[in-house]
Amino acid sequence: MRPCPPLPVSAPAAASVPSPCIGICQIDPRTGWCAGCWRTLDEIAGWSTVDDARKRAVWAELPGRCVQAGGDPTLFLPDSAA
Repeated sequence: MRPCPPLPVSAPAAASVPSPCIGICQIDPRTGWCAGCWRTLDEIAGWSTVDDARKRAVWAELPGRCVQAGGDPTLFLPDSAA
């Protein structure tokens, strides 16, 4: 099973939502998702212009995408639950 990158379970509620990019920028042609952050090209390209609500919505999709692509869902557990 291919591991998913360790991403936060949910996006922080801070004023500015951080990018999930971890520097592994390779789009899987089968899924259309980046192998590093699990976003689509449109989500990556538009990150700096979308509002925080949309960014949080994207963050909420990432664990499911990782798992759907065959990744390890346990990496999305909070540190205290692991």
